[in-house]
Amino acid sequence: ALPVTGSTTTKRTKAVHEEPSLAKKPKTALPVTGSATTERTKAVHKTDEEPSVAKKPKPDSLECSEKDIYTIAGYDFNWKRVGRRLLDDQKVQDIDREGGNEAEKRENMLLEWKRKKSHDATYQALVKVLRNIENNATA
Repeated sequence: ALPVTGSTTTKRTKAVHEEPSLAKKPKTALPVTGSATTERTKAVHKTDEEPSVAKKPKPDSLECSEKDIYTIAGYDFNWKRVGRRLLDDQKVQDIDREGGNEAEKRENMLLEWKRKKSHDATYQALVKVLRNIENNATA
């Protein structure tokens, strides 16, 4: 087979052998700096470890603090109904006999609940009781 003159193959072959600047250069993978992929790779493969940050607990597992109890006690709600769900009936009667205004009784009831239940005295538990009472009142 005779080479066909003027064909694309012949020109490319000539260019490779005679003029290296005209030859197609092979593609090489060069590192790209500043790209999103590079930044993600750096983030995943850190060499300088940053101190780990403790995860925040879920809001529903947060314990009520004493400060929060004083705030909650400032809201007007039927403390006896809530207290009977959180404490035993005798303790609710004791708080009622101790006297004081309604806000103080709400405070005492919530503080007793916090003391008795400790880590189980959570916002989730309190909200559950309040919602249950509200649903029963409207039913």
